[in-house]
Amino acid sequence: MASEPLQEDDILELGVCALDGDDVSTSGGTRALDAQRLRAAVCALQSQGLKVLVVGRRDFEPLLTSSEMVVSPAATEPLDVSRLHCIQCVNADTLVDLLKAAFDYRCWFITNGNVAGLLSDWRLPGLRQSWLRRVLKGFHAKFEFDARGSFNVALPSSVREHLGGRRPS
Repeated sequence: MASEPLQEDDILELGVCALDGDDVSTSGGTRALDAQRLRAAVCALQSQGLKVLVVGRRDFEPLLTSSEMVVSPAATEPLDVSRLHCIQCVNADTLVDLLKAAFDYRCWFITNGNVAGLLSDWRLPGLRQSWLRRVLKGFHAKFEFDARGSFNVALPSSVREHLGGRRPS
């Protein structure tokens, strides 16, 4: 399906991103839950000045904010709970809730999951499907971890321009 032109209110919060916590913490379900990976991802995004919505089937907030949480050697910045909001899924498929959060907050989103597969999925309401068609190409980012465990994501160009040297607020 061809992408549709963006509408004026499609993306308003370039300083906020919705992160697929299940995908990040389990490498797409290929490994056991690793809260350190998720914490490294949140810290890396926050260090770039972003507020982060972590969406997942688990309640990630206690895992991320626990005083017993050992900081990953890859995380160079502490986690800022004032710029973190965890959203627990109500659906079995995290992507449905991730896209709902991104739509509701009008922000971009990070997942390695197949969001294009939801363009015509009945579980995503028509209004969100139309929105997804418009934003998929420019506001969906994928991630990876390097050999040292550092989280890497290619920020969408509009997000890079928006952040352009801003410090976290």
